[in-house]
Amino acid sequence: MGRGAVVHLAVLAALAAAWRLPPREIAPWVMLAVLLASASLIGLLVTSTRTQFFVGTIFRGSPASDSVAFTFDDGPCPTFTEQILDVLREHHAKATFFVVGRAAEEHPDLVRRMVAEGHLVASHTYSHAHTFHFWSARAMAADIARGIDVVEKITGDRPRYFRPPQGLRVPTLRDAFARLPLPPTCVTWTVRGVDSVARSADVIIARIKRGLVPGAIITLHDGTAFGGLRSRAPTVAALKELLTETRAKKLRCARLDELLEAEGGEASEPPLPGWRRAIRVCLVTSAFGWFWGGAAVLAWTVLPLIALFVRDPVRRVRACQRVVSAAFRFFHGYMRVLGLLDAVVVKELPRAAGTPVVLVANHTTLVDVTAILSRFPHACCLASARYVDHWLFGRLLRLSGFISAGTDMATRASALQVAVQRLEQGFDVLVFPEGTRSPPHDLLPFQRGAFEIACRGHVPVVPLLLRCQPSALTRDRPFWRQPDRMAILTIEARPPFDPAEAGNKGSALRTRVETSYREVLGLPAIVPADVA
Repeated sequence: MGRGAVVHLAVLAALAAAWRLPPREIAPWVMLAVLLASASLIGLLVTSTRTQFFVGTIFRGSPASDSVAFTFDDGPCPTFTEQILDVLREHHAKATFFVVGRAAEEHPDLVRRMVAEGHLVASHTYSHAHTFHFWSARAMAADIARGIDVVEKITGDRPRYFRPPQGLRVPTLRDAFARLPLPPTCVTWTVRGVDSVARSADVIIARIKRGLVPGAIITLHDGTAFGGLRSRAPTVAALKELLTETRAKKLRCARLDELLEAEGGEASEPPLPGWRRAIRVCLVTSAFGWFWGGAAVLAWTVLPLIALFVRDPVRRVRACQRVVSAAFRFFHGYMRVLGLLDAVVVKELPRAAGTPVVLVANHTTLVDVTAILSRFPHACCLASARYVDHWLFGRLLRLSGFISAGTDMATRASALQVAVQRLEQGFDVLVFPEGTRSPPHDLLPFQRGAFEIACRGHVPVVPLLLRCQPSALTRDRPFWRQPDRMAILTIEARPPFDPAEAGNKGSALRTRVETSYREVLGLPAIVPADVA
């Protein structure tokens, strides 16, 4: 909530300053204030270990836990990692090691020892380059993936957790995660000993003791090759006393996965007070207010102008789709800036370039359509007639290629024909086969329309698997019941289904696709009703 409030307060402060200053002095002072406020805000969001702004982040377990998690960065190091492992073994303590891929390649036996002694191995990039945070998303993703692959090759298990160098989460890191097929969970810390620069064990101990509380994630360093002091002797000395202090407080030293998966474990902040929740509701209300206001403007000004000057029907639809998709991206960017919801594509469409497909998706949230169309702009969505024919917004939908699903057998048959024509024109067709939002932790029986379109158009069906964590804008959670932290809506393109493999029968194709959804979501199989 605080992020959105800060943004709004900064805007109000700028407007107030503009109102009070003489006209000649408005521009430079307001611009300077906005620049300083923006730089300060971005710096806070990047460096604070608790913010969820750019990347969803774990920084502690549950305060109700009886455990803490000691974590070690920058290793393995032949000298000090061995000493730390010896200390942990003497105290019967478990820990988590965020290893650098390059160091792990040089010392794989140390990584194997970590696993053999019951510790968890996580990833800390491959290179730990000092310029990592200035890289492109593509380069970041490649480095993260390489580090993860190195650990998996040595241990046989793919690491689930990742810590960026220095714990910084720059905006590009979010895009890098979106490029990974299975993005890891980002972890920072509750307290750290700053042992990379501390020359005394007493300094490290004093810092850690202040945060040695149930659920704490504690960060120290076992490696020396990536910055800071060349010796971790103070860390080794401090660890012995810290483990003794932990036991005196009747706390257990657990691996990170044990801390987070234990009963009552959590990866988020404690519940917000009522007034902060109320502000989050106001923020999401403002987001939807801007959305519907912007939709009305587009429907009655911008898109009609495009229709007036672009005479070719296909080019007209594509031009309108580009505008609408940009508007949807702005809407989701606004939601992300306010810290409400972020939509991320975790796996792109598996298809040849220029080949149209029928996209089907489970309907988890109120913003699934805008999220998908913001990422796949040339898809024509099959939508309820009450939306496509709406007096205020229907023009926007019709001009951007939306297809009315119809209200009776005749209009539904016509909708199928229009959808097939869209495929022949090179557009994708997006259908939500449940017909409405999914119930909590379940799916409604799939309707057959999307699969008949694929069979008639002789194009593959690509399922889009949508998940939202924590739950937000779902069927059982209206907008006034916002979660306390930013929700992450992930869009994952699953392997395509060829209608020919189902005998070009819509009912058989539907059964195969619905079964695949239920298997992935862990839901019981059902025999769907044959609804056209």
